[in-house]
Amino acid sequence: MAENPEEVGSEKWWNAYFQPGGGWETNGGRMQTIVHARAFLRFARLPAKEEFTLIDCGCALGEALQLIAEKYPRARLTGIDLSSMAITRCQSEHPGLAHFEVRRIENLEKTYDVAYASNILEHFVDFKTVARGLMRHCRRAYIIVPFMETHNGQPLSPNPTNHHQHSFDRQSFDFLVSEGLAATVESRVIACPHVWSWSLRTLIIQNIFKNPIRLILGKPIARNPMKVLFNVSREAGRRTL
Repeated sequence: MAENPEEVGSEKWWNAYFQPGGGWETNGGRMQTIVHARAFLRFARLPAKEEFTLIDCGCALGEALQLIAEKYPRARLTGIDLSSMAITRCQSEHPGLAHFEVRRIENLEKTYDVAYASNILEHFVDFKTVARGLMRHCRRAYIIVPFMETHNGQPLSPNPTNHHQHSFDRQSFDFLVSEGLAATVESRVIACPHVWSWSLRTLIIQNIFKNPIRLILGKPIARNPMKVLFNVSREAGRRTL
């Protein structure tokens, strides 16, 4: 999706997107947040009976924090977003749920037990620098990004006029270990039906009907789009915080 390079990813662009009835909601942003948060909560290993701090980096309209609070009622939550419109709406829709503030993920100041960054780092040309900064401000980070995303069959490469800048595989954050910023990096490829991965109906149609025809015609087969969830920890050997 090519747009004005001066606006893509800017606060102005996101403020317009998060307007009531704007692109975020008309394009299913709320449901995307919920589906990804549910996937995170299925696999996260966090202490259900203990107090800990968690920051949602790029919290959008706050649905993920609502689900996290329901599962971890003792968690002390913070939500940040570069969009002042998103944060204003979070404060209105979720009073008392979390501390919300306008802040970019690159400008963290405090340190948290857990950082949750869902579908954020693929937007950065230099995602490694952002990941390094994130790990300096948390003990554990859960990062969700598209898995092996392509454009016209080719891996993505940085282009400031597009929203997504990189294709991620299971090893994309291993550099954090080699640089001493993390002790372990675990990855899990996950399906997010209806918002990124195919629904069951689409899965059947693509694999039983359409992909065989593509093979006969000598065309590339269509692959189910997936996400990859990374669990990056600064401490080795701990199953929870």
